[in-house]
Amino acid sequence: MPDQFPMHYDLQGNITSYSPKSYGILLLPNILQVFMTLLMMFINWSISRSKQQLNPASPEASSSKNAIFRQRWSFFNWLSSLALVFLFLFMQITIIYQVNPEVIPIISLIIPILIVAGAVVVSFTTGQGGSRIKRDAVIGKQTGAVPVDDDRFWKLGGSTYYNPEDPSIFIEKRIGIGWTANFARPMAWVFVFAPILVIILLLIFAT
Repeated sequence: MPDQFPMHYDLQGNITSYSPKSYGILLLPNILQVFMTLLMMFINWSISRSKQQLNPASPEASSSKNAIFRQRWSFFNWLSSLALVFLFLFMQITIIYQVNPEVIPIISLIIPILIVAGAVVVSFTTGQGGSRIKRDAVIGKQTGAVPVDDDRFWKLGGSTYYNPEDPSIFIEKRIGIGWTANFARPMAWVFVFAPILVIILLLIFAT
């Protein structure tokens, strides 16, 4: 192992900063791989446990669309996890072995770009709760039921859900795509701040 590990490259692949050799620096990509994998597993778990938002006027069709919505995002998370594990593997390879400087910025940029592009595609083709899925892809009967009025539980312009009467920890967002937490539940705050604490500990370990 070299005494100095390359830590940062410019867009031309030139090394702009080094760090002294240490176990923390060498194992940091592996720790990040484990952290990202566990984070993606937690996201998939939260998707499966989140409160399902159904349209009472068409419950069967709404349930089918919602199931497709969850499946697509779960599959996207799985692919993203694999891509990030490969990215951190590549980072470790650049530390240990001589890699073509022109390849480093390409790999480092293309994976995040593909993940963001994939999220945009899934968002626009699926919609929140499966709202953009074609109607002929699902079957359901129409009813005259009216959606429950829960406006009072959505705070800060509809971006934050706070309902002490709802036992659910995760719920689909009202604005945007994805899920949010029910901040009236103490466990929701644990899930929000736990990843931040882990990142701080990783930074301390690396130094």
